[in-house]
Amino acid sequence: MDFFQRQEQSRRMGRWLVVLFILAVLGTVLAVDAVAYLAGMIFRKQTPPWFWAACATPAVLLVIGVAMAWRMGSLSAGGAVVASDLGGVPVDPATADPALRRLRNVVEETAIAAGMPVPRLFVMEGEASINAFAAGYGPDDAAICVTRGCLDQLDRDELQGVIGHEFSHILNGDMRLNIRLMGLLFGILVLSVVGREVMSFTGRGRDNSVRVVALLGLGLWLVGSIGLFFARLIQAGVSRSRESLADASAVQFTRQTRGLAGALKKIAGLPGGSTLTSPKRAEVAHMLFGEASAVTSWFATHPPIIERIKALDPAFREADLADAVAAAAAHADAGVPDEDVQAATRGFAATTAGGVAYATAVASRVGTAEPRDLEHAGSVRAGLPPALVAAAHDPVRARALVLAMLLAPAGQADVHAQQVNALRVVLGEADVGRLMELQPLVALLAPAARLPLVDIAAPALRTLAAQDREALLTLVREFVMADRQVDLFEYALSRLLRARLVGMGDPRAAARPGERKLRDARDAYSRLCAVVATFGNPDPLAAQRAWQLAQREAFGETGAAMPSVPDWRMAFDGAVIELSRCNPASKELVVRGLWLAIAADGVVTVAEAECLRAICASLGCPLPPEFVDEARGA
Repeated sequence: MDFFQRQEQSRRMGRWLVVLFILAVLGTVLAVDAVAYLAGMIFRKQTPPWFWAACATPAVLLVIGVAMAWRMGSLSAGGAVVASDLGGVPVDPATADPALRRLRNVVEETAIAAGMPVPRLFVMEGEASINAFAAGYGPDDAAICVTRGCLDQLDRDELQGVIGHEFSHILNGDMRLNIRLMGLLFGILVLSVVGREVMSFTGRGRDNSVRVVALLGLGLWLVGSIGLFFARLIQAGVSRSRESLADASAVQFTRQTRGLAGALKKIAGLPGGSTLTSPKRAEVAHMLFGEASAVTSWFATHPPIIERIKALDPAFREADLADAVAAAAAHADAGVPDEDVQAATRGFAATTAGGVAYATAVASRVGTAEPRDLEHAGSVRAGLPPALVAAAHDPVRARALVLAMLLAPAGQADVHAQQVNALRVVLGEADVGRLMELQPLVALLAPAARLPLVDIAAPALRTLAAQDREALLTLVREFVMADRQVDLFEYALSRLLRARLVGMGDPRAAARPGERKLRDARDAYSRLCAVVATFGNPDPLAAQRAWQLAQREAFGETGAAMPSVPDWRMAFDGAVIELSRCNPASKELVVRGLWLAIAADGVVTVAEAECLRAICASLGCPLPPEFVDEARGA
């Protein structure tokens, strides 16, 4: 199952979740109506029983709706809110804690390998068990939170397995589904809370009307508890299938089972396991790496831990658990590779010759990462100057770092002076000094290392105030347009930066999955492919052939003549925004068609490759940079 199929499955499961919730609400309303009618029968005065039932229906719907809307609203700021609610503490990018630095390095390497922004990091310092979760509406507002037990008890391979598991939730579209589930569960839970409070408030009254209200409170509590029972069943059913898929995806990320299996064995064998102490653990149980508390099999949000281990290590026996935990502890940080690391990997080089096969391979790698991606990410990160990495972790210096990548060389004196003056006016002299300090190091960066550095800087830039983010994007536009020309690489960098930052105002809306089919956005796709084909092929006839390849891939026909695009930047931005509203299957066609348009001449430049990555990021289809580099070589 590839990225697009997993995304489509998540969308289908989201629709089923809504259906099941509606059924649960209808059942709850009918049950409350029955209680209200019974109360009216028992304590009949002047008001007929049906009146009580008729009043109960809108009241219950109002309570559920308001509670659900309030909870969803409280979560609208994204993953950081969920992590903070559970006691997560943000990880300081400049931390000197070796365990936190290791966590940060693993997460950054995995993000670069997957071609997606680095999530914000949180640690639940008070939790000694081994657990973790990813939260948010999409990759651009994702947060990964781990317990202190993960840092203290897992070696690097095991931690990488856990992080790979959480990244798969981000890439598979599970996070948005999980947050919706939190809101729906709260809507049903609130009935039992209201019922309990009503009983407590009316417990000492002797009047018949007070008794009616008390009985209604008891009914609300009972019905709410029953509704919560079924809501927990829905929570468990939705979660279990997604957890099994995440385990499989984590192995695909690291191409070795030892790390993830070792983490699961420690959960099964060590005291405390994955249990959390947070009072909100039940609300987020479906999001966690392991079970938050001891539950029956009906309410288990994860497959049995032994089954998960055996799926990764078929030779494992439960009787060997103690020995396995001891061996895993002795293995910590030993750097001994699992034999699965040597297994054959799929990818671009393994495909058959031919542009269509290459395009299919490109699409199949969206939202995935393999061992060589992690190795490539590690080498890219290790090759970055420490001063630039440190700057990327500081919000103010990260802003100057991004602008330094767009600064004209001193030889273009007029353009250089115009850019520096714009920075001085908008941000001040201090930022000019930071820019000049970083520019010599940035000038030595290989072009292919620049966009990964932007991804590393993304968490720091996202902590800036909204007006500061807007000021940065304005400066980026001014820097790009200072010479009245925009090359493809400058556009790719600015497009990626906008993709990482623009959705922060309303991450829930930015990550909303699309429903449109590609045929409904055919003009946008045609314009986008025309721009890409023109940049890669100065010869108009060659550009026309490249564009026709893309049209045939998407629609099975070449279409009319390639459209003329006078203002390519406006056309590019508008087309990307329109195509981002398409469904996953259509986005897969877009990626395949763009690759054919880019590679039609047999040459893929760094600028073209990075532009493709930036477009994919804007569409919510992260593409690993290592794969693009390999495809360029092929």
